[in-house]
Amino acid sequence: MILKGNQTELIAEIQSVLPGYTGGRYSVRYNTDREIIEYDAEGNPINNAQSPSGYRADVIPLGNEILEPAEYDEEGNLITEAVTGEYQYDVRLPKWMKFESEFEVIDPEKEPLKAVRKELKEENKRLKAENKLLRDRIADAVDFPDLKEKLTKVKDSETDPTKWGDKTDYLQGQYVEHKGIIYLVLVDHASDKDKEPPDTPEWYEEEKLTKVKDSEADPTKWVDKTDYLQGQYVEHKGIIFLVLVDHASDKDKEPPDTPEWYEEVQ
Repeated sequence: MILKGNQTELIAEIQSVLPGYTGGRYSVRYNTDREIIEYDAEGNPINNAQSPSGYRADVIPLGNEILEPAEYDEEGNLITEAVTGEYQYDVRLPKWMKFESEFEVIDPEKEPLKAVRKELKEENKRLKAENKLLRDRIADAVDFPDLKEKLTKVKDSETDPTKWGDKTDYLQGQYVEHKGIIYLVLVDHASDKDKEPPDTPEWYEEEKLTKVKDSEADPTKWVDKTDYLQGQYVEHKGIIFLVLVDHASDKDKEPPDTPEWYEEVQ
């Protein structure tokens, strides 16, 4: 049973049935004559004329009842002290011992369990309602095209970038291709023809090792001072060339004058 009340008065009440109790944790065993079994220094029973009965008495201090728990911040610092109620003892007595007490006595096999079950039932009901509300809000949110697009927009890969265009929303982490060069999008933004990559390093970061390898059917225009990769196709003066080695183009070394760099396809 749980006793609740003033600690000093509770100790006196416990001592009325357990005279040896002093206030801390306490445990005694009884023999068949209902006498407390005492032990010597080696742990042997002294009054062992009667066999142990199996009965025992235990007192466990539980401290003050917590009415409202203390609150702490993320770093573990105390914000609000706990609100406490009366002191409590868990007292377990043989069946022949009884209190005639004015203190509040709670049978842990009955009332507390009923209260806990009721509280859990109410909490479960509340969580179900909150869960339904959250699902409804998510469903409402994805009905808005802008938000839905924001949540589901594909982040292109380096090997398959999207073509850069004006007045287009791009997301951080996307890859875009512009004039044969691949860029990583650094921040969410709407593109602007006056702020094309690579003129906006705060928006785009050039991926130097992943330049687009154009196909023979869709070659890129050959231009001066441009990095080309082995395997690309470039078109110059109406002729398509296959790039043979990685290099930076040079106006003094245009195809077809540099067969070590370019191979005419048609």
